Amino acid sequence: MERRKLGARGLLLVLVPSALAMLVGGGLLMLERHGIVTLRRVPNVVVAHLHDAKGDAVALLNSDVTPGAFLLKVWSRPVWQGRVWVPARSIVLRHPEEACVVLSHGGVEVALRAPRPTAWIQLAPRGARSALEWTDFPCPPATPRKEEDVVLVVEPRHAHVSLVQGRGVTVESDPRSVLQGTSSASTTAFRWNGSAPIMVDIGADAPEPTLIRAAMRRTVEIRDDELTICDRQPGDTPDPWTRTMQAYDPDLTVIDER
Repeated sequence: MERRKLGARGLLLVLVPSALAMLVGGGLLMLERHGIVTLRRVPNVVVAHLHDAKGDAVALLNSDVTPGAFLLKVWSRPVWQGRVWVPARSIVLRHPEEACVVLSHGGVEVALRAPRPTAWIQLAPRGARSALEWTDFPCPPATPRKEEDVVLVVEPRHAHVSLVQGRGVTVESDPRSVLQGTSSASTTAFRWNGSAPIMVDIGADAPEPTLIRAAMRRTVEIRDDELTICDRQPGDTPDPWTRTMQAYDPDLTVIDER
């Protein structure tokens, strides 16, 4: 009998501290989710204005293996702010706001996105074929278009992204018409008649971030190893550029909170 009592006491001595540790650990994790304490390093989260099949959204991209709690502030009228938990290896989608969006951790601003038209992106998984989207007209358009000189711009230069040749797309073969890239971006010149979407193949090993964009040739300038895309000109219909496509790991979990 005495041995049983000693065994029970020993078991309690083991179980009680374990239970207390679990309670304390669970409480700390809950406090971390609400941004009250920080138990791990702050992950590198990217903020972007996103356009997808459901419409527009604010996207919080976390390709890190560490989650984090952030304060999402929208400079609208009135100013809105709220806590958001961004799990590891995830993309959190929130309702869009036509205002400046700021993401902060503690008192430190970690990401900022202003509502410029060129800031809206589309997401595409690595290792897949995707269609670039123009900002203000469907593709293919309702009526035939004349052929346009277009340039595909890919950053970084060594990213494995290729233009899909097919209906409506003809790659320029004349060396005089080819626009040279820069040390950070590659370019592919082609002619496009609008009869089909512009498709790209994104390699599974494309680095992060990989940014892909198409623009009318007349808007692209390269000077002193810097590539710029000029502003829209009066009378431009459609906009002379596509949304910037950002490649992401296909294993990221998309959490749509819209």
